[in-house]
Amino acid sequence: MNKTDLRLDLKTRLAKLTAQEHTAHSAAVVTQLADLLLHRANTIVAYMHIQHEIDITDFLKQCLRKGKRLAFPRYNPAKDDYEIAEIKDLKTDLTLGNFGVKEPLQACPLLDTSAAICLVPGLGFSLNADRLGRGKGFYDNLLANSKMIKIGIAHHCQIVDDIPREPHDISMDMLLTESSVDSFNGALR
Repeated sequence: MNKTDLRLDLKTRLAKLTAQEHTAHSAAVVTQLADLLLHRANTIVAYMHIQHEIDITDFLKQCLRKGKRLAFPRYNPAKDDYEIAEIKDLKTDLTLGNFGVKEPLQACPLLDTSAAICLVPGLGFSLNADRLGRGKGFYDNLLANSKMIKIGIAHHCQIVDDIPREPHDISMDMLLTESSVDSFNGALR
C-alpha cells in the first residue's frame, strides 16, 4: 500500500475509536510513560495532541511537577521548519501555532536536545519502527541528525506491518501504545 492509501486507512481506523477508547488508551499510555521515563529522563521533548493522537497532557504535568525540562517543537517561519523550545508552564507558555498545534511562545528559549527523549506522534507506525506522519516531513527534518531517543506514541490500531520507506524517513527507537512497549536497538532497556 502506498503512503497516500495508508494515510487514508489509518485515518479511518482512528475515526472509529470512541471517546471512551481514546480516553482509556491515553490514560494507559500516560501510566506507561510515567513508569518508563519519570525516574530516568531529565529532558523531554513532547507534543500537544491534536485530533485522534494520544493525549499525554497528564504526563506532561507530572514532568513539570517533578522538575523535568520540557520542550516542544515550534514552527520557525523564516526557516519553514521546526525548532525545539523549552517551556515552564503548559497554560502560559504555549500558543496556537501555524498549523493548529499548540507550540512554545517565541519568548521561550531554544533547547539543546542532545540528551533528550522525544515523544513523537504519527498517523501510523510499523512493527520495525518506521513512522508515517501527515506528509509534510516536519518531524523527519526535526529528528534528522538528532541524538534524541525517539519514542513513537500511538493507539494500537495505528500499528501496521509495513510502511513504505523513503531515504528521509526517520525510524523510532521505541514504540509505545496502550497495550505494548517495543524497544528497538536496546533503547531505554
